[in-house]
Amino acid sequence: MLDDMQRLCDNYGPAKTIPFHREFVEIEQYRVFEKELTFSFCLSLLAVACVVTFITMNLHLSLMILLSIVLVDYFLISLIYYWGLTINMFTGLCMILSLGIAVDYSTHIAHCFLLTQPPESCVTNREKRYYKAVKAISKMGSSIFHGAMSTILSLAALAYAESFYFLIFFRTWTGIAIFGFANGFILLPV
Repeated sequence: MLDDMQRLCDNYGPAKTIPFHREFVEIEQYRVFEKELTFSFCLSLLAVACVVTFITMNLHLSLMILLSIVLVDYFLISLIYYWGLTINMFTGLCMILSLGIAVDYSTHIAHCFLLTQPPESCVTNREKRYYKAVKAISKMGSSIFHGAMSTILSLAALAYAESFYFLIFFRTWTGIAIFGFANGFILLPV
């Protein structure tokens, strides 16, 4: 509609005529929404990748952490669909922010995995990895669990809000906490 209005003004109106209505500003955002969301997502993911790689100094582990972080957004998109929400500016913002929030759940476990030294009784690489994964979960698991649960409990107050934006915030951030916890606590160690 906006393109048609601009074409009509260009073809039949005075020079440099710009069609305007209050609703055009709101509609205009959807012209660039997909491009801006993709660009912001990629830029945020690049920043997270640089920080995670700098912290771990291990490319293989950094890629596994990034996979678990990207999966949080993938699961979040599915959750948005099943809850009957749409991808709009607010859910897009929550998706971009989830990249930074989901880092905590995976990076702490991975960093602890890297720092744990297996005993000499672990002979094979499989035994060493298993020992390190168990120790990482036992050292960091309760902190990550409490972080996820405190996030969910603090969001519980928004569960019955009447504001649509509060409901979106509750649903997306609850999903981020649950999926981030599951990916960092279950998927990454496996």
